[in-house]
Amino acid sequence: MSVLYNNEELQEALKEWQHILKLDAWDIRAKICRADEMTLEDAQGENN
Repeated sequence: MSVLYNNEELQEALKEWQHILKLDAWDIRAKICRADEMTLEDAQGENN
């Protein structure tokens, strides 16, 4: 597993994996944020 240190690295990884998983037509967005910016307590991620 690789460590992503900033949003630029995250976007590069997202684009690569979206293509590998054949999800190119999907609208997938990701961002790095602090835990207190999420709506769920003790969450490591959210989606909708």
